[in-house]
Amino acid sequence: MQVKSYGAVMGLLMLSSACFAQDFQHTSLKGVRYFEPMEMYLQRVVDRNGKRNAICVVGESTGEPVPNAMVYWPIERKLILWEASVDDPDPISRSRRYLDIRRDVVLGDDVHGSTYLVTRKWVDQVIAACKRYGTSFTIIKSDGRHDRR
Repeated sequence: MQVKSYGAVMGLLMLSSACFAQDFQHTSLKGVRYFEPMEMYLQRVVDRNGKRNAICVVGESTGEPVPNAMVYWPIERKLILWEASVDDPDPISRSRRYLDIRRDVVLGDDVHGSTYLVTRKWVDQVIAACKRYGTSFTIIKSDGRHDRR
């Protein structure tokens, strides 16, 4: 039950960071059991979509004991919040933050009071952190094959 509380708190922190356009702070996900096996969780998302997908996962420091992860999915132009959960078998697909980079991003710091919009600066920071520090995957639909780089 305590992990659910962390998830709720981290979700609120994520929402507030988007609202206030704070900088993205990456962190390592190594050894964080809530995000393993990454390939299995990513496969579930791709199986619903049906393509060969390049996906990157990067940890997000929240100031809490358990970090969040951000999933960058360039082909779909999505950023997905992956919250730590022991109770949810499909936490990425059921994410409360499934951002469409084409629609949910504003250029300046003004998110107009939205709890969902994010700034272009924040999106660029997430993508840069993913490319520099994240773990990249190629996930192919259905047969469960995946390559980790």
